[in-house]
Amino acid sequence: MKMRIKILRKSLKNWTQADLAEATNLSQSYIGAIESENIKKSPSMDTLSSIAKALGVRIGDLFNDARPVAIVGKVGAGARVPLIDAFEKGDGFYYVERPSDIPPGESIVGVEIQGDSMLPVYKHGDVLFYSRTAIGVPSEAVGSICVCQDSDGNAWVKYVKTGSTPDRFHLISLNPLVGNMFDVALEWASPVRLHWPSDLVHHLERDDLDAEPPFFDA
Repeated sequence: MKMRIKILRKSLKNWTQADLAEATNLSQSYIGAIESENIKKSPSMDTLSSIAKALGVRIGDLFNDARPVAIVGKVGAGARVPLIDAFEKGDGFYYVERPSDIPPGESIVGVEIQGDSMLPVYKHGDVLFYSRTAIGVPSEAVGSICVCQDSDGNAWVKYVKTGSTPDRFHLISLNPLVGNMFDVALEWASPVRLHWPSDLVHHLERDDLDAEPPFFDA
C-alpha cells in the first residue's frame, strides 16, 4: 500500500523531511526513502508509530488505501447534458484520488463541469463530488446545490426547491443569467459534497490504479 507521509507532513505540520526526522529520531535519508517508496524493507510498527505520533495521526492514516473516485459524467447548468454513470461496471471518463474530506467507506462519484453556465460559482473543468446512494429526492437535497437527473435522463447542477406539487421541483440556476426550471420531475437529486477547482484535478494514470476498478481513457 502506498504511504501518505509526505502529504501529511506538509499539510498538517508544514515540516521538512529534516523536521520529521528530528521529531522521530530517524535519519532524514530514511524519511526520504520511505516517502519515495525506495526502500527494500517495510518500516516496523515502532517506526510507523513514531511517525504517526509526531504527525498527530493514527498509524492507519499513514497509508493511502482508499479506492480512486470515478468521474462518471459531465454536467452543465444551462444545457442538457446526459449523465453517464457506469461506475458499477468499473467505468468512468477518468479517475482521481479520493478526497481526504470524504470517508473511505462512502460511495461517491464525481462529475466534471462543462461550459461556463455555472459561473461565478463553478467554472469549466471543475469537479463536483456527490453520493450515489440518493434515492429519489431526499429531504437534505431540498434547499441545496445538487447534482440531479430529470425524468428525461438529463443531468443538472442546480439549487433544488420544492415545486407546486409534492412530485415536482424548481431548479434554480447558479448563474443569474441562466434561466430557472420550474415543476421538473426528478429521478433523483444528491447534494454536492465537495468541489475541486479544475487546477486541483489530477487524472490518475493506469499505473496509479489498482486492478479494480479498470481504467478507461476519457
